[in-house]
Amino acid sequence: MNPENSKRKVAILGGGAGAMSTAFWLSATPELRSRFEITVYTQGHRLGGKGASGRNAAQGQRIEEHGLHVMMGFYETVFATLRACYRFMPMPEVNPAFPNWQEAFRPQFDVTLWTGPHFVDLIKRDWHPWTFTLPHRPGLPGDGPLVVRHDVHHMNTGIKSFLQHWVDGPLTRLLTRHENDSKWSNELRDSYRSMCAAVLQAIENNVDFFIDGIRNKFIAELEKWQHWFQQHVSPLLKGLAALSPGEMGVDAYRLLVMCELGFAGSIGFLKDVVPYRMQGFERINQFDFVDWLKANGADETAAWSPVTKCLYDLGFAYEEGKAGQKHAKLAAGAVVYTALHMAFLYKGAPLYRMNAGMGDIIFTPLYTLLAANGVKFKFFSRVTKLAVNPGEQPSISRIQIEQQAQIKHEPYQPLRPLTFDDGKNWDCWPSAPDWNQLENGDELAAAHTDFDSSTQKAPAAALLSLECGKDFDDVVLAIPPAAAAQLSEELEDTTLAGESAGTAWRNMLRNTNSVATQSAQRWFSSSLEQLGWTSGPAISTTYANALNSWATMDQVLPAECWSQDGAASAPKGLEYYCGCLPSPPLTPRPAVISPQYVVAITQHVKQSFDSWMQKNQAAILPKARAFVEAQQSPETGSSGDVYSDYFRANVEYSELYVQSFPGTIKYRLAPGNSGFSNLYLAGDWTLTSINGGCAEATFQSGMHAACAIGGLQLPPEPDFPLPPDRSSQ
Repeated sequence: MNPENSKRKVAILGGGAGAMSTAFWLSATPELRSRFEITVYTQGHRLGGKGASGRNAAQGQRIEEHGLHVMMGFYETVFATLRACYRFMPMPEVNPAFPNWQEAFRPQFDVTLWTGPHFVDLIKRDWHPWTFTLPHRPGLPGDGPLVVRHDVHHMNTGIKSFLQHWVDGPLTRLLTRHENDSKWSNELRDSYRSMCAAVLQAIENNVDFFIDGIRNKFIAELEKWQHWFQQHVSPLLKGLAALSPGEMGVDAYRLLVMCELGFAGSIGFLKDVVPYRMQGFERINQFDFVDWLKANGADETAAWSPVTKCLYDLGFAYEEGKAGQKHAKLAAGAVVYTALHMAFLYKGAPLYRMNAGMGDIIFTPLYTLLAANGVKFKFFSRVTKLAVNPGEQPSISRIQIEQQAQIKHEPYQPLRPLTFDDGKNWDCWPSAPDWNQLENGDELAAAHTDFDSSTQKAPAAALLSLECGKDFDDVVLAIPPAAAAQLSEELEDTTLAGESAGTAWRNMLRNTNSVATQSAQRWFSSSLEQLGWTSGPAISTTYANALNSWATMDQVLPAECWSQDGAASAPKGLEYYCGCLPSPPLTPRPAVISPQYVVAITQHVKQSFDSWMQKNQAAILPKARAFVEAQQSPETGSSGDVYSDYFRANVEYSELYVQSFPGTIKYRLAPGNSGFSNLYLAGDWTLTSINGGCAEATFQSGMHAACAIGGLQLPPEPDFPLPPDRSSQ
């Protein structure tokens, strides 16, 4: 093993998923740990970035999130990382809450979309839930070795799975439903059966769509059937949707949507993507997704529908945060790649819920494992400037850091052990710092110091300068562009950074769009079933703007501590809501985010939520009484149906959600290609296979950054020391 002072020093700036993924993969083996000394610098008292959660000690150790977080079944890098963490991490000695990764997550097979007023004038009806139950697929996410670059095999598999589901689903259902309809002639039925048989035959014959002749012939057949369908079948469905009462009309609309999107999506994929292999996704990133569907023949009615809007909702893909078709923007290649994997290439289940907060489930294992294996953490360290050493190969020469607080006894211990209501134990992230570990902690607490605020400088703040060659050799920037722009002016300066690197950095910053988001969590005194939601655990989107995504989150209640808080009773129901935060919602967004602005915007979110619930709760919780502000009381712990509330306005530059607008993906920089010789990048804003805002893109980016620093062609097999209680495994 190399002596300690010969290790290459890596400074990781930021504490979110990209930073932690980089730290994990760069320390994943004894050989890597012998080569690199890793230090993570992060502002405030906790890790997580946009995925951070905290425990509110004054409110039953309730879990407070930045938003609604769900992992997907195609998140290979996320689950490969976390499965290793749960295997190797030191656990609480007594009755750990999550002794393995499968105890931390639970599979979800149902996804609920909503058909309702903000789509087409074709059906002017109230909200109707549209639930898709996706099948169990072989394997589990994270099985097998990870790959750095995907081949094209999965593209063939994905399109065949899509076509199979399309025929076996809406096409067959449509024929069966209208088999005896007088409007369907025998000729129409026969033609419809021939179309379905032709598609199925291609799948059964296991055709290779990468062979030009086969693909072009199949496209021609699909285009012929698409024209026939729109001439003979679509008018029938539109008539039923417009005139039929109740579920029959809604069902006709849904069948129209699924059939139309099946034609346009498969034609477009085979024509615009497959011939160019993985580069095909990049070729169509210049187009908006809905525009691309319409260019491939999709009917206007189907092109903007719950099935397409759900992808915009998931990606907060609205200019200025204004949810709705007029402001919707989403790069076609990025969304086609993600949708294909999300619906047809997952393992196990399409979605995985977390059984506690994201901080508890993801960042506690990461921190615990890495801290036990030599990674250093410097909390209360806000990066304020990167300085450039100019030359033919410009590099980062200095990092300026604001030390927000002085730690009495380093290192700061960020986690708090908790015993949950179900009697199990876990180390969790508190929502406020441990003031007892900080110099002048009582004064900082009394001043309500918010270390997450970018402009609230603590009285004890001091500047620290890290020098290249002394304090670091390599730098990983895991801070998103909106925040990185404030500290990377020298990286844009072509006189310092050089024409190539400076221009690329400036183009990346100016072509990365970000949006503020809002979220609400509501704990109820009654169960959700008692309040009228009888459809079980739900993950839902395309509901009423602006809080168009919501989920029932009862599964985290046993991991809170209400019964230990002196309350007469514990909450019995819990829902999360989230969506874009239109900008500006009150006043023009200030150039500098002040604590007063955050307070005002958060109050606006609360008031907007109350109004939104009054208008829209009937379809979700029809038996709920009028919603009033939750006011805790020692006797009941609740007010009306509402037990407790938590609201959040994510307006800090580090909290903004990075969007994937058409024409912008080409300006993204790869994790190992920043243009600066010792600077690497990590985050969902970098160039990955996904190029969209999600945990998998972030973890994948961190893995790529680690491989670039370590000179690795492939990610290593994680190899950490097993804790004593699992050393025999």
